[in-house]
Amino acid sequence: VDVTGQAIQRVDLLAQFPASMAALGLSAADASESLKTLSQYVGQIGGNLQEATTSVARFAEVTKNVKAATAIFVGLNNALIAGGAGEQVRASGLEQFTQAFSRGIPQLIEWRSLMVAMPAQLNAVAEAMKLPNAQALGEALTNGRVSMQDFVTELTKLSTGTGPIAQQALARMNGIQFAFNVFKNTLVEGMTSIIDRKSTRLNSSHMPVSR
Repeated sequence: VDVTGQAIQRVDLLAQFPASMAALGLSAADASESLKTLSQYVGQIGGNLQEATTSVARFAEVTKNVKAATAIFVGLNNALIAGGAGEQVRASGLEQFTQAFSRGIPQLIEWRSLMVAMPAQLNAVAEAMKLPNAQALGEALTNGRVSMQDFVTELTKLSTGTGPIAQQALARMNGIQFAFNVFKNTLVEGMTSIIDRKSTRLNSSHMPVSR
């Protein structure tokens, strides 16, 4: 486990992510708050903060809102976890969703990938939107009868907080692999704090003395 390497990445993210969002004309303060939310979230699920912020940045390019982009990522990731597929399938689902979201309409291959990654969860979203199943939802999205924004809003509602899909994701996190990943994140978080403190002291010691 490359704890030190991941910790250094996190320290860099503390400065780079808010700056990168500000460069897009978005709120640096919201980006800093998003980092706190994502750090807590990936700590709970054993995720990767670098990958999480990359996804949020891609969503934020579309939404123009870092808070909304963060909620979308958390909701989508919970739905993918609830789907119970392996990491590779979840990663593919995340990428296919991101491409569809950026375009504003899913292609058939993208929707099929999502149906493989989280079939029951898409059915639940479809039913909440008064559609019979995930296939019907995909058809409605591709022909424009349902907007991508409405789909994402419903998915996020069901997959965050106390939503039913969020509860399904929690139930999936009882395995040894998730427990190990959470433990690893705890180590990374601890090392991040150590490196950040040392970096702050080092930078302070090199500040010019005023006359």
